[in-house]
Amino acid sequence: MSWTSAFPAFSAVGSENSAFAGSDKICELYSSDDDAYCYKLWFKSEPVDRSFCYRVAQLQLVTDSHDQGWISEESVYLGSWSWFEVVILADANATEPRFKGKRELKWRSHNNRIGVPDKSRHFGIVFDRRGELLDDLEVGNVIGVRLCTRFPGWSNHAYEGRIDVKLLNEDLFSPQSWTLASPATPGFSPEIKNGVYTLLPTTECNVIANDDAMASRIWFTTPVLDEYVIQRIEELQLYTYSYGVGVNVDPKKDFWSWFDVMILDSPEATSPKIVDGLSLVWSSHQNKPEDEDNTNYQGYVFGRDDPLLRFLEVGNVIAVRVCAKFAGWANHARDGQLVVRIANGGEREPPPPYQLEDAKENTLRLQAAIKENYNETRPGINVQSQMTALLSDELRADENHGDPDQRPLRLLSLDGGGVRGISSLHILKEIMLKVSNGDASAKPCDYFDMIAGTSTGGLIAIMLGRLQMTVDECIKSYNELAKVVFTSENHEGTIARYDGKVLADCIKKIVNQRTQNSDATMLDEQGKCKVFVVAVRSESVNNEAPVHIRTFTNKKMPTHYSNTNWKIWQAGRATSAAPTYFDQMVVDGYNYTDGGLGANNPILELLAEVSSVYGPLRPIGCLLSIGTGIAPNVSLGDPTDGPIRGILHIGQAVAALATNCERTRDTFESASLPYLPKQGEEKYWRFNVAISTKDTKPGIPNYESIIELDDYKNMDAFVEKTKEYLKGQTLAVEQCAAKLQGKIN
Repeated sequence: MSWTSAFPAFSAVGSENSAFAGSDKICELYSSDDDAYCYKLWFKSEPVDRSFCYRVAQLQLVTDSHDQGWISEESVYLGSWSWFEVVILADANATEPRFKGKRELKWRSHNNRIGVPDKSRHFGIVFDRRGELLDDLEVGNVIGVRLCTRFPGWSNHAYEGRIDVKLLNEDLFSPQSWTLASPATPGFSPEIKNGVYTLLPTTECNVIANDDAMASRIWFTTPVLDEYVIQRIEELQLYTYSYGVGVNVDPKKDFWSWFDVMILDSPEATSPKIVDGLSLVWSSHQNKPEDEDNTNYQGYVFGRDDPLLRFLEVGNVIAVRVCAKFAGWANHARDGQLVVRIANGGEREPPPPYQLEDAKENTLRLQAAIKENYNETRPGINVQSQMTALLSDELRADENHGDPDQRPLRLLSLDGGGVRGISSLHILKEIMLKVSNGDASAKPCDYFDMIAGTSTGGLIAIMLGRLQMTVDECIKSYNELAKVVFTSENHEGTIARYDGKVLADCIKKIVNQRTQNSDATMLDEQGKCKVFVVAVRSESVNNEAPVHIRTFTNKKMPTHYSNTNWKIWQAGRATSAAPTYFDQMVVDGYNYTDGGLGANNPILELLAEVSSVYGPLRPIGCLLSIGTGIAPNVSLGDPTDGPIRGILHIGQAVAALATNCERTRDTFESASLPYLPKQGEEKYWRFNVAISTKDTKPGIPNYESIIELDDYKNMDAFVEKTKEYLKGQTLAVEQCAAKLQGKIN
C-alpha cells in the first residue's frame, strides 16, 4: 500500500502537487525512565530546490497516530507529552536539525489525543510565511518529521503520515511582473520618456560567515528579462536598510559585509551566470561596520554602458545577493529596493571580451596542490589555509584579474633549513652576479616583485626584501647571527635547545642597523619588492593555520590577516621558531612556530599569494626556487632495532616527510607548473644542492649527508659543496639570470 493511499487527495488553489513527503511505516517511541525529552526521526523529504523555497506558501503535517492509550488521574490536567515536530535538516544525510545561530530549527506540529488507544487523524499547525519555518528553509535542506515524548509512561505510535504543501505558480520572492496591473513587458506612450520601477523583497535576509569562505544568499530578483526590456534599461540602483557585523575592523579598509548585483541565467539559477570564465557579479555597496543599527544605504548606479547591463540576454534575471566573508562577519538585510529606470534607448555595445576559463582552472589546480601538500606532509592535522579559501573565490566581473600584456613578474621562493640557508645565499649570489654583470652591490629587491621564505628562508627574505640588503651584506649578517644563536643556551626550562631571546635580539640588531629602529614594522607599502614569510599558528594539537606575515596589505582579506602590524623582529623570530630548536613565538596571544612543517618550500604559498595580489592573468617571467640541500633518505626504521630506537627512526622519518621540500617541488611541478601564466616559455628554475651517493638503490636516488640545521661550525664546508654543485649548473644559472635583466619599476 502506498503511504498516500490512506489519505484523501489534497489540493489547493495554485498548488503544483499534493502530498510533499510521507511514510506508511509504523514508527513507535517510548519515553525513558526519567524526565528526558525523547525523539525519533520518522521520515523526511527529498532535498528542496530553489523553486520550492521560493514558491511554498503553506505546510501542514497530517498523522494517523495515538499515544500510550491511557492516562493517570493525576496527569490528566498536565497536557499531552506525546507529540510531533517538523524539523529542518541541512541535507539528505543529516539526522539532527540545523541551527541558525543558537536556535535549533524545530517546531511542534501537534499533540496526540490524550489517553486514547485508537489511532486518530491529526491535522497539525498550518505553517505559513508569517512564521519562521518556511523563512528558514534553504536550497538543499530537507524537511523531517520527528516523534517526541517526555516523562515516564508516555509513548507515541505513528502509523501513517504526510506533509502537505501549498505551492504557488509564481515566486513569492521575485516579482514576476513589473506592475500589478499587468504581467506584460512595461511600455508607455511616447510623451513619457522614462518608466521607473521599484522591485521589493518579501522577507528579510540574514547571512553569517563561519569561516574564511564567502557566505551568501540570493535575496530577490527582477522579472525575467526580454529583448524589449534589455535594450531599454537605462539605470539600476539598489537601496538597502541593513547593518553589518565585523571583527577586528579597520573602518578605512575592511568591508566584508556587502551586497552584490548579479546576472542569473534564469529565475531558477542559484549561482551567477558565467561567461568565458567570468562570474557576472558586481558589488553594489557595503555595510559600514561602525553603524551598529539598521542604516539606509544607496548602492552604485549601474548605467547603460556598465558591463552589467551589456551582458544581459533574453531569459536572464538580475538578482540581489546578500554577502559576508571571514569568521565573525555578518549581513542583516531588513529591507531593500531595486530601482530600475527604463527608457527608449538605442542598441547597447557588446560586453568586453574575457578569457578566464583557463585562469579559473589554474587557480583550482593550485588550490588542490596546496591541500595535497598539507595532507601529505601533515597527516591527521586539520590545516586551515587562508590561501586555499581565496583561491576558491569566483572570478568576479568587478575585479581586476591581471593584465596578460603587463611586464611578467619575477618571483623568489626560499626554503627553510637552519644554517643550511647559507647555501641558498651563495646560489643567489651566483645568479645576481650574472644578472648585474659582476656588480656585487646589486640588490635582489630591485629585481624581484615578490619574495617568500620559510624559517631560515623567511629570515633571508626579510633581510633581502624588507631591509633591502645586498647578498654579500646578508651573508655577513647571517654568519654572525648563526654563530651567536647556535652557541646560546636555553634557560627557560623548556625542551628548546637554544635561547629564543638571543635570536630575537640578533634580529633586532640587524633591523636597527638598517632602519635605525629595532621595532620597525613589516609594513612597507612603498617598497617595490613585496615580501612575506610563513609561520604556523597553533590553534590546538590537531588544528593549525599557516599564516603569511606580509610587508604589504592583501586587499582580498581583512587587514589583520596580513599581519603587517608585526614588528620585523617578531616576523623573523616567528618564522624561525623551529620546533625543539626554539620555543614558540607568542604574538597577540597566539603561539607561532616556523612554517617548515608543511610549507618548508613555500613555492605553492607564493603562487597563491601572487594570484590573489596580481590576478591570475598576470604573466610570470621568472620563478626562482632555492633550497637548502637535499638530505639523505630516512627510512621508517628496522623492526630489529628495538622499540626505543625504532620510535626514534619513525620520529626522524615523520619530521623528514613534513619538511621535505622536494615533495613540495614534485607536487608543484606536476600540478601547477604546466598552468603558470605565460605558458610555453621556460620560466621556472629550482636550485638545491644534492650530491648523489654510490649506494643508491635502483629507482631510489640517495644523497650524501649535509650539515645539521644548527651546525654553524661547518657552514664554510657546506658553502664549498654549494660552489661545487654550481659548477654543474652554469647553463641553468645563465638562463635564469637572462630572465632577470633590468630592474623592476
